Amino acid sequence: MPNIDLNKVIVKTIIKQTINGIYKDPQRTIRRCVEHGCYHAKGRFQSALFNATYNILQNNDSNYYPYIHRIVSDVDPEILNTFAFNVGYNSFTSGAKLIRKYEAEKRFNIPWAISFYIERFSKNIDILLRTIISQGINFGIFTYFVFCSINIVKKLTSVFASYPDCAFVIITEPEFIGDHELTEIRKLKNILLSLNSASPSYFEAAHRAHKQRILYSAHLYYDKSMLSNILFGKLLKTLLPSGCMTLMLIPNSKCSLDTCEAATEYAIKMRENPSHPLLPIELISGIKQIDHIISDDSCALSIDIEGNVFNSSRSLCNINAFSTNLSDILKEACPK
Repeated sequence: MPNIDLNKVIVKTIIKQTINGIYKDPQRTIRRCVEHGCYHAKGRFQSALFNATYNILQNNDSNYYPYIHRIVSDVDPEILNTFAFNVGYNSFTSGAKLIRKYEAEKRFNIPWAISFYIERFSKNIDILLRTIISQGINFGIFTYFVFCSINIVKKLTSVFASYPDCAFVIITEPEFIGDHELTEIRKLKNILLSLNSASPSYFEAAHRAHKQRILYSAHLYYDKSMLSNILFGKLLKTLLPSGCMTLMLIPNSKCSLDTCEAATEYAIKMRENPSHPLLPIELISGIKQIDHIISDDSCALSIDIEGNVFNSSRSLCNINAFSTNLSDILKEACPK
């Protein structure tokens, strides 16, 4: 008789029931879910998340209610179930336990997510992704961000199909997303697609994604010159008609530390008291913040198509992912 993970079964059932309940009575269902979460949360991440959400939802007019209802109404429920489970349970619960276990045993830090930067085509893309993801799962890493500046989304989906328990965030250009790519993304159900909002093709691609009922976001590579549009909410208002779920703010190479901190403060303020049913996230600081909650030492890891490895400070490490296993990569890039 096969082993059954009862925790997985229970969590999947709760997620499905919650999504169904939001259709009928959004406020009551959301509040009940958060109250149960506050009561039953055991891990540090769950406790911090549910308690913060509970405080926000005390306001009956909070934009979180239309925000969550819009997601449930607009996104295919199977996609929502799968992605929410892969992030919420596989990454933040069972994955987090593995991360803390191996950090204590091996005496190096382990990130909750790994980022890949694909800037040109290489015949080794498939090998690189499969090698790192397969080893990452064993360490408790179930979330992967893929920054894709070439038209290769079709090949990526064929790789990600091999890892149904993982969550993938594809950050790319709208021009690379046609009906075929959207169909493949919808089939997999474990992908969040993010489209560059600065592209002239953004609204057209977002409209097609909305019709397919997939989970999609907008992102913006920002620096100081764009800060006023971000801080005064102009960007959020502009993006609302596109139906995207979040706006990921990603610092470009010209972005100063002060500008990053201002964008981070703005994103936190908007999450605590949202002015629109669309939430901004400063992506780099957000990844590190989640990592700090999961385990005390915050760390981040990214790998480019050449196999070059970069640490939390985006400094190049003296190792290569094609010739080094993930354990040794983490020992070098994420020391305690």
